[in-house]
Amino acid sequence: MMAGGFTTMLIRIGVGVAVATTMIYFRQMLIRAFFRVIRDRLGRSLLLGDVERHFGTSISIALVLLACFVGVVVAGYGNDVSIVFMYASGVPLVLATRATRIVFTKWLIRSLGWDVSSRSDYSRVLVVTEGLGVVAFFVISIELFMLYIPTTFHELVVIFFAVLEILCICSFYTTVKNAVAGFFLLFSEPLRLGSMCVIGTSVGVVEQIALHSTKLRAQDGAVVHIPNGVLADDVQRNFSHCTFRRMRVHVHVDHATPLAHLVAILPHLTECLAPCVIPLDLLVDQEASLVPPDPDHHNDQRNSTRERTPRSSSMHSLLGTYLWRPAKLHQHPTSSSSSSDIDRRGRSTVSTDVSDSMMGLDDHLHSMRTPPTQAPSSTPPPPVDPRLLQVTLGGMHRIWISALVPGNSLAEVASAKSKVHLAIMKCLERHRVRVFHPERTKSTRRPK
Repeated sequence: MMAGGFTTMLIRIGVGVAVATTMIYFRQMLIRAFFRVIRDRLGRSLLLGDVERHFGTSISIALVLLACFVGVVVAGYGNDVSIVFMYASGVPLVLATRATRIVFTKWLIRSLGWDVSSRSDYSRVLVVTEGLGVVAFFVISIELFMLYIPTTFHELVVIFFAVLEILCICSFYTTVKNAVAGFFLLFSEPLRLGSMCVIGTSVGVVEQIALHSTKLRAQDGAVVHIPNGVLADDVQRNFSHCTFRRMRVHVHVDHATPLAHLVAILPHLTECLAPCVIPLDLLVDQEASLVPPDPDHHNDQRNSTRERTPRSSSMHSLLGTYLWRPAKLHQHPTSSSSSSDIDRRGRSTVSTDVSDSMMGLDDHLHSMRTPPTQAPSSTPPPPVDPRLLQVTLGGMHRIWISALVPGNSLAEVASAKSKVHLAIMKCLERHRVRVFHPERTKSTRRPK
């Protein structure tokens, strides 16, 4: 009897080893044959190729474990090693979860039409990849918890991880806030890669938008990392869809410059800076694009006339507060304009009154030196729209210049600024006007 039982045991062990060896040896052929049949039925597709590529390892390990388990059961030791195979089954389960995340991510990116190699879609692809990675991490944690934690400790472990989660959320509130803000920023797309923008005090080009922060290349070449929480709470100015910039220059001339000479230079400075500003048609087109279409605009001419003031105010809000507030000038007794007339006018009209008053002062000073019967030596230059260019006195011996210059990149804006500064220097040199340089005190002078 003992010899018969021993022989039976040897036979069962041999059959079990043969079954396990056969399955291990032919597992790759079995997997390839299975996917070949599916391709013949459903046809070739990228999704099926990703499933075969990423699930091959987990399916292979699962088949090996299954073959070993069948061999052990056939050999008669199933009750003794069943817990070992239960723990070992966690390896293919984790690998299958990871493969599911990869396959689903690729399928979702293809379905949405995003290009992984494109800079414009890189941020959204990054959000989807990281988001599904976090979900897969929690799923794998639950799987490991259910497999390797004994049943008697489940409640204690659940309470421990709940308290730990609350503490982590409270501790990493800023990080979670940046991640949530980055998620909404990437899909709402107020900024894109390559956008020329102003965020707070930083000016530059957006190079990368991630979940936690946004990388900005500043004008001086420095890389500025702005947390997405700060980016969502701050004002963002995007210049990507605008082909011009507002430039402001403050020129402080020498205090020894005569008043008549200073007033006479203003129209000449305007004439020199006129070629540096954008055409008026470009500004009108940009202004018209900001106004929603009015269905009654073509039927009622009065409504279109009344809407000119809101359109101008909307353009003023886009271009910023560029109307300088110069110091009050004493009116000449012969002047016929009054302050009540100015109060009844709009902002753009008041801005032109400053230039008109300066021209009137120039004419008055010129009339004091020239006989009344003498004709002017030259015709005045054509007026420039005050929304494009303003040259006014902003204080005592201070000239304020506000100009709209062309440019949509750092290089173009720098070139336009150089042209403006060069035109100002040429005009000052032509009229022999010196720039004011404050004298150094004894405490600020360098020792010899």
